[in-house]
Amino acid sequence: MKKLLLALTLALVVTGCSSKPVKEETQPTQVETTTLPETTNMETTETTTPVEIMEYVDLASYDLVKTQSNVKPLSLVALTEKLGTDQDTYWVFLGYAGCPWCQKAMPVYNELAGSEEGTFYYVDVSQPITDEEYTAFVEKTKPFLKDGDLYVPLVLGVKNGTITGGHLALVPSFNINTQEEVNDEQKTELIDIYKNLIK
Repeated sequence: MKKLLLALTLALVVTGCSSKPVKEETQPTQVETTTLPETTNMETTETTTPVEIMEYVDLASYDLVKTQSNVKPLSLVALTEKLGTDQDTYWVFLGYAGCPWCQKAMPVYNELAGSEEGTFYYVDVSQPITDEEYTAFVEKTKPFLKDGDLYVPLVLGVKNGTITGGHLALVPSFNINTQEEVNDEQKTELIDIYKNLIK
């Protein structure tokens, strides 16, 4: 049993984080919210309750993120519904805070979001979904998945509702066993990769 556990741990470190989303209760991602003011219906004089709108993901659970930029939350289900049905252009980072590879990639993605024009989303894949929802996601993204399954960190570029590119993990020169974070050269390489996902 110990050998099996060791082999699984080693496989995770070597290949990145596999991430079929969790199907049990997990801690939700914290997000900044804006509350809309109360409004009154002029015909009935009813007052409606304020609605909270998610603006940006709180990236505090990513230890190496130093400044917050304009990364917006998106669920895996919402991403699946968006793909192929809208004409939007955006980047999307799929990952979760417990993934060591995601911890290293998010600061680079966040930096790009702060310097590049465009829309940047974050999908916390640790959030629970059904098997049917996961299957629908895989069907729409299969060419960009490793062995037909979701491994993270995965960044997708979407142009006019169609995925134009995807990048898994970091850069080949990065060694998660010896480096605490990506160096400047690796960061530049990864930013260029992310930029080129939208062609």
